[in-house]
Amino acid sequence: MHVLCADAQIAQKVLTSALQAGFRESGATNIASSAPSQSATNVMVAVRSTGLALDSVIGLMHDDSTEYCSIVDETCLRTLVSIATERFQTNTERIHRLQTLMRTVITPAKVDESKWEDAASRRERKIAEGLQRQAETRLKNEQEEAELDLS
Repeated sequence: MHVLCADAQIAQKVLTSALQAGFRESGATNIASSAPSQSATNVMVAVRSTGLALDSVIGLMHDDSTEYCSIVDETCLRTLVSIATERFQTNTERIHRLQTLMRTVITPAKVDESKWEDAASRRERKIAEGLQRQAETRLKNEQEEAELDLS
């Protein structure tokens, strides 16, 4: 999972939460700006862990055939399914820990409800703004043409 952060301080909180939750291979990019006077933008935290990966060959397909051939017996397959299920449960627990940690360290931004607009209102406002810009452009072009005609 990749998390785009507003700044390096928030990225540090997200990364710390990810590491504490058990996502050991997590990291951040773009945490330092090239200009010392500017803050870093597009700070990205990659939350990941390969510690629970499970790779196993359970069958094969010959080049000259379309049929699969199992190379493990049913007992082995059941064991692999059991291990995979345990790892999914462990990963789910990690995700819940990450969610809990992030809720405690990241404070949601305050939303000014008075400035919120529904989709229909926004659409009408955008149409009106577009028509206004179009009229201003048309007027400007007409003025420029008139100035050219006078000269």
